[in-house]
Amino acid sequence: MPKKERNTLYKVLLLLVKILLKSTLKVVGTEKIPKTGGFILASNHESVFDPLIIMLALYRLIKRFLLLNKKVYWITNITLLDRFYLSFLKKNCGCLPSTGRGLLKSISLLKDGNPIGIFPAGPNLDNEKNITRGKIGVAYMALLSGASVVPVACKCPKTNTFFQGLLGFFLLKRVKFGEPIRFPKKDRLYLKKHPDVVKNTIKIIMHEIAKISGGKYDP
Repeated sequence: MPKKERNTLYKVLLLLVKILLKSTLKVVGTEKIPKTGGFILASNHESVFDPLIIMLALYRLIKRFLLLNKKVYWITNITLLDRFYLSFLKKNCGCLPSTGRGLLKSISLLKDGNPIGIFPAGPNLDNEKNITRGKIGVAYMALLSGASVVPVACKCPKTNTFFQGLLGFFLLKRVKFGEPIRFPKKDRLYLKKHPDVVKNTIKIIMHEIAKISGGKYDP
């Protein structure tokens, strides 16, 4: 039986996000989220608020996961995690590096029943409507784990400057969840022999993100 984690800082930050942002958040589609098991949250990324409002939108579900000694993990830019003032997030807040090692860890966590959040196209902080080409990591996660992919659309204020970020706390933010997508589970050898399967998977995922976000997929 896995050792139970206290997740104290995780719970404190989650509560803080609720206090600061709940009054400015509008959520659509939470009934589409799987209630049990691991799943992948694949979202567009227009603002630094995005992971926070997704967590807040799933607040009740996350509390239930914590009771089961599970939590939402996030695939994060490795250089961001190396900054000394954010390094504590690696251990305490479920952040995983966007590397091969992080990918393998995420697959293991999904199989163990933990949700994983990822921004497949990376940041688009200029708030452009088009969804750019996604990286293949999310496709490998879905295909190797067999977990469902939940497309997510975030619409937040710009946060390119400190002032915009500060003002953003008081402006409306939206999160929309789409229908989960499940792909047939494959092994690494199969994917190595059939690279088109990976390409088609990422294309489907990005199209769904674009569809619910009101944008267009531009590979």
